[in-house]
Amino acid sequence: MLFRSEHSKLESFDKLQNGYEAIVNGHTIKSKKLILATHYPYFIFPLEFPLKSHIEVSYLGAKKVSKILDFSAINIDKPTISMRYHKDGENLYEIIVYNSFMSSNVSDIKKNFDELKKREELDYIWSNNDIMTNDFMPFIGSIKPGLYLATGYNTWGMTNGILAGRMIANMVLGKRDEYEDLFSLKRIINLSKILRFPVDVSASIISYIKGGKSCSDRVKYTTIDGVNVAIYKDELGIEHTVLNRCPHMKCGICFNEVEKTWDCMCHGSRFDLDGKCIEGPANYDIIYKKEC
Repeated sequence: MLFRSEHSKLESFDKLQNGYEAIVNGHTIKSKKLILATHYPYFIFPLEFPLKSHIEVSYLGAKKVSKILDFSAINIDKPTISMRYHKDGENLYEIIVYNSFMSSNVSDIKKNFDELKKREELDYIWSNNDIMTNDFMPFIGSIKPGLYLATGYNTWGMTNGILAGRMIANMVLGKRDEYEDLFSLKRIINLSKILRFPVDVSASIISYIKGGKSCSDRVKYTTIDGVNVAIYKDELGIEHTVLNRCPHMKCGICFNEVEKTWDCMCHGSRFDLDGKCIEGPANYDIIYKKEC
């Protein structure tokens, strides 16, 4: 059985005697094999993911153009600048990335967007989270028999996503893939991983410490009846109150004033203005419900 929907969320899964049982949007789905092709796994073990990676935040924009040029480009300096073209129906766009930061180093979200907008007139702007592994290679392979994971694409999602699709298809069919050991979730320690390990650990710690501190002067962090909350007052004076902890690993949240989202800088979870989860690894909302 193939189950796929853009609006479906995997809440949890368990191993059965002959396969897996997944809870998706409150429904139970049973299968012999389960593939997790995801942004960031919601579970911590057995991969100890926060110790093997960090989140990189990029700032992007798109503008309509009259024609598409046959090239894409990225620089080798800092700040990172890249561009490519995209056709969406009859509309043509130039897509620009300007600057990327480790999430632990993001201090002023609005300023980062302002720097992007200074470069060109843009029709759309947004931010994106990518998983950067400590050896700069994706995790593609088997966690245990019948359970597969594809993640950690290091900003090269289109290339690594195609690679993951081919590799996992071979594994599901019982075929040996030539890159299986290279991208294995259990690959051996190498020099790159050793050098990057302290960086990733410190990034997780810094993000946790910084979480819950204001990224906008329109946000107040306080407690209501002993519950830690964050309150954003919008342009109309309406207050939007949410719980000030990400359900994933209890990191604090930061308000993204430009996109009007609550962002977890530890592992990339995002919530809408009133706390509904719109991006994992968190599986639950941070909607504040006042006790009657």
